[in-house]
Amino acid sequence: MPYGVVESEGVHVSRLVEKPIHKFFVNAGIYLLEPEVHRLIPKGTHFNMTDLIREAMERGMTVVSFPIWEYWRDIGQHQDYIQAQADVKNGTLSK
Repeated sequence: MPYGVVESEGVHVSRLVEKPIHKFFVNAGIYLLEPEVHRLIPKGTHFNMTDLIREAMERGMTVVSFPIWEYWRDIGQHQDYIQAQADVKNGTLSK
């Protein structure tokens, strides 16, 4: 976070944190589905994976994660895709 973060209660500042560092896992969009979960997807309509995961959890199905500690880059934007290609070519696969 490149900014100072203000925490407040109403208009009263309770805490100021300068350029905090936040670390958390993100949904990388890589999925492995058991057939019973696949059957929850409605036919003939758009259905987000996040909705499918929520549905499976609401039904008491087991949902697990696999943390990726190795190199990973979101390639949803063209420039990020180009950068990923350059990283592989140059051997600069950094986290």
